[in-house]
Amino acid sequence: MPKGCGTFLAAWIVLCAVAAPGQDKPKAPHSAYDSLDPSVLSAALRELQMREVNAYLLDQLERSGDPITVRVLKAEDLIHNATLVGVALDQRRELLNQAIALLRQVVAGTANPPDDKALIKHLEYKLKLAATAGLIRAEPYALRLAYLQGAEQDRRDVISLTAKASNLMIELENETNDLLVEWRADLEKLVTIVPPLRQLHSRVLYQAAWVYLYRGLALPLGPDKKQFLAMAQIAGSKSRRTGRNPYRSRLVQGIAGRALGRHGDADKHLSGLNTANVPTDVRIQAMFEAACNLAEEGKVEEALQAVDRLYKTGSKLLGESGKLQMELHSAILRSHVYEVQSARETMPKPKKALLDKALQVLVEVIQQHGASPEVRGTMFDIIAHKYGGDVDPGNDASVKRAHSVVLLALSVLRLKQKSGGARAFAEAVTMLKEVLGRKDPLSAMLRPDTMWYLALAYHELRDNVKAGQMFAKLAGEFPDHRLARNAAMNATATFRGIISERVEGKKPVPSSIRKRFVAALEVLLGNDRWVKQAEGQFYDLGWQYEKLATAATTAEEKLKLQQQAVEAYKKVPESNLKDYMDARHQALMLEVEIMASAKDVSLPAAEGLVERLTGYSARAKQEASKTGDKDLASDLTTWGSRAAFNVATVYYNHMDRETKAIEMLKALPGQWPQTPVLQESSEFLIRKLMEQGNTLAASKEVEEFTKKHPQRGSQLIDLVITNIRAAIKVMAKDPRMADKVAAYRKGYQHLAKLLYDNAAKDPNTTPQQLLDLKQMYADALAEGGKPEEALKLSLECKAEEDKKLKAERDRIDKDFDTKIKAMEAIAAKGPQALHQAITDVLEKIPKAPLTGEARAIVLNDGRHFTGEVTKTPAGYVVKINVVRIEPETKKPLVKIEQRTFAADQVALIVPKDATQPIALFKANIYLAKLLREGGGATTRATRATTTPAIKNRAEIDEVVILLLNGYDKLMNAQRLVRKNALQEDPANFWLLAKSYFALKQYFEALKYYSQLSRRIDPNRNPQRYWEAQLAYCRCALEAFRKVRRQLEEDPQKNREKLQRNTESLEGLRAFMRQLEQEDPRKGELYQEYNAIEAELRSLLESRP
Repeated sequence: MPKGCGTFLAAWIVLCAVAAPGQDKPKAPHSAYDSLDPSVLSAALRELQMREVNAYLLDQLERSGDPITVRVLKAEDLIHNATLVGVALDQRRELLNQAIALLRQVVAGTANPPDDKALIKHLEYKLKLAATAGLIRAEPYALRLAYLQGAEQDRRDVISLTAKASNLMIELENETNDLLVEWRADLEKLVTIVPPLRQLHSRVLYQAAWVYLYRGLALPLGPDKKQFLAMAQIAGSKSRRTGRNPYRSRLVQGIAGRALGRHGDADKHLSGLNTANVPTDVRIQAMFEAACNLAEEGKVEEALQAVDRLYKTGSKLLGESGKLQMELHSAILRSHVYEVQSARETMPKPKKALLDKALQVLVEVIQQHGASPEVRGTMFDIIAHKYGGDVDPGNDASVKRAHSVVLLALSVLRLKQKSGGARAFAEAVTMLKEVLGRKDPLSAMLRPDTMWYLALAYHELRDNVKAGQMFAKLAGEFPDHRLARNAAMNATATFRGIISERVEGKKPVPSSIRKRFVAALEVLLGNDRWVKQAEGQFYDLGWQYEKLATAATTAEEKLKLQQQAVEAYKKVPESNLKDYMDARHQALMLEVEIMASAKDVSLPAAEGLVERLTGYSARAKQEASKTGDKDLASDLTTWGSRAAFNVATVYYNHMDRETKAIEMLKALPGQWPQTPVLQESSEFLIRKLMEQGNTLAASKEVEEFTKKHPQRGSQLIDLVITNIRAAIKVMAKDPRMADKVAAYRKGYQHLAKLLYDNAAKDPNTTPQQLLDLKQMYADALAEGGKPEEALKLSLECKAEEDKKLKAERDRIDKDFDTKIKAMEAIAAKGPQALHQAITDVLEKIPKAPLTGEARAIVLNDGRHFTGEVTKTPAGYVVKINVVRIEPETKKPLVKIEQRTFAADQVALIVPKDATQPIALFKANIYLAKLLREGGGATTRATRATTTPAIKNRAEIDEVVILLLNGYDKLMNAQRLVRKNALQEDPANFWLLAKSYFALKQYFEALKYYSQLSRRIDPNRNPQRYWEAQLAYCRCALEAFRKVRRQLEEDPQKNREKLQRNTESLEGLRAFMRQLEQEDPRKGELYQEYNAIEAELRSLLESRP
């Protein structure tokens, strides 16, 4: 417990016992605590930071004590809280204003003192008011001015805050002085009253000296400034003579003398304070003022020497904790020396050079202590505050006039405060770009810092691409700068975040972003000092190279990027086993791909790759068996099995060891059971068996795989067929591969027939499986030059599917007819039961988006309700229009009203306009329809609507009819939705179009190609979509070409038909241009599209 705490707690206990509300005061014996001054106790509690106890004391005093004392104590409490370390200036000023308001009440309440003691008390309160208003409140702004950190706004604040206080101090000086003169003549008062009055007068002089000084420093040049500075000197001198704070009083004299230009007088006072017995803070401020005095006297060298002495002495006196303060003081003083010289210089060029030098001193401090955010931040704050008041970021001329370091400081301030939002960040960007564009030496010094803060500003504006670029640029241009490494790390983190965000949002990642990420990674990983801590990011570099390779437009570019990816992957450190093994796997798979695309592969190269794949596979198996991490073990098994599979592919494709390769492929399931690569290896094996003409063995492999993996059999068949088709498509472009193409087509046909025939005989084959195999066989026939047989099978497939779809549609009709009949049965119970049943059905219907327009039925009285549902930031809103319908034309004549309600209120609002029970039910029908259009929230309100009692039979019948009609419409709409959801298999359209095309029945083929492209979602299956559109364009071209040839046999006779043919060709070209707008690369099939366009252009240019 702090010293003295026990005493005050004891006093507090006594006080609480005496002042406790609701109890009679006990008649305790007299205690020393009974006469304890509450102000002393309150001050002690504040010092002990016992705020709650002090608040309770003030509350008790307010209930039972003197209101004047309570106000004074509350004011002192507010002043104490305002002057605590760390209190923001706005909060400080607010607390002090509250204290001043209380003190004004105190001064007014004691304005008529009954005796001399009360008069002194009144004057003390008046002094406290003046000191709080003009000294304490103005101190932060005045100190900034005194320490050369102030701006014009600080001057205005000090002038405003000391205006009334200085007048109060003058009054107090005169009042206390006059009373001293008067009371000294009275011997009784001389002994009893004059001593406390003398002390008060001494305090008035001391505090008045500082108030006059603050005001004098802030006032502009002129008589008033000189007057207050002179008054400060006089008051300080008198205060010294009274013995009150002699060192601080002398400091006032020195500062005032310096400001008045009385440099000799100032030096005498200030130098006298540079002794060991002077308080440290006074001594340091005196040395600061002494240096200012020399600078303003024009003694530049002596001033700079004085700055050095200040730094050394101050650092010694304050120790390590005060080093920052002394460095800032020294820098500001050095800057001030050159700033004073600049102000005296009359020639523009030297004047600017001196001002640049003044600011350069501050820049050097920022650069020297760049690693310390505290120093840098403080210096930027000072510069922004002192020099930035006149800069308007929205005015180009203002920005161009401003000094670079000021623009930088203002930008840093905006980034730090963040209160200005996007506008402040945009202003920071404007100012920083201005600095970055300048070529002068000082701007060049600031370039790295400017780039850093510009990157941060872009980041705050969510322009992360520019942020990442600027970070990378800083690291690349200034690798030795203190911010370079962090900038490089920030750059890579920024681009990684951009890409991750796009991937998670299922948005494409542009190559430009990947290239910038690669550039940032190369800067980071290319620096020998940074790479050790960042070498894990070689994986990122490899991955981005690999992704860029997939988007490469030339084989040379793709190969180069793949090789760069391999090299990056190889540099991933082994310290992280997962990343290392993953990277090695990626590198090996790329090496396999590079070798597959190479024209010539040497045997040593193939053997080297086999060795690396074999070694990796063995290590992956070993590590998988050792690790306790199940996920890692699974990954290692997957990667190892893939490496083992690729050993076989290299043997087969590049080393002419087909038998060995096939043996390895057959052994793979035993070595790597249940791994994903088995399906791919089986597909490869089947294709290679087909290449060798061994279709029977290929078919057996399919059957074996399907038996072992029944769930994945169809996937394998799809994979085999997809790769066969792809291989045929690629090889068909090369005339030298004609024999191989023929072999593939023949093998494909044999395999498809075998699979279909075997499945047809197997009783376990499902109808869908048999249909899939029949479609495959039809495709193989079409591909193998047997279009008639292909067409026959394709029509059978289409008929089977149509039959299946009809059965499903009939089932849907039966389902909805049953529901409608069930509701008709409920209708016999009356409208209330029917209404409730329909409402229950509505609640179960999946809700569509709550937007669109709904129309109600026309009521008997001619009113017609319409509702429009829209989504707003506040929620869903329904706008209801009520119009009266003209009976003959059925057109609305007069809009009765238009009102807008929240969706939940609609059901309660509409019936309000319906006075008859029948109208109320009709309104509910409207709501049911509105709900069907998407109103989810309306259900609850509809159900809550009161059902009226309807006695008239005709009305009951009408309500039943209305409700049943509404329900019928609702069910039929749902019926249509269900039927439309039934999708026809696009494969049948492919087969029919392909077969008709092969038979040169182009217009019949076009019909199916057109239906096909409409049934493929370009977002879900873009490749298939663009293949379908390509086939459509090819078929259309052939159709129009065929017609054209026939018409050109007699061009004169067929002139009009030829013109229509030309228009058809022009229409095809326009259609292809529309496709260009959808995707210029057309799913990477742009070369095939370009070939069709070239043929189309040639055909149009050769018109007869």
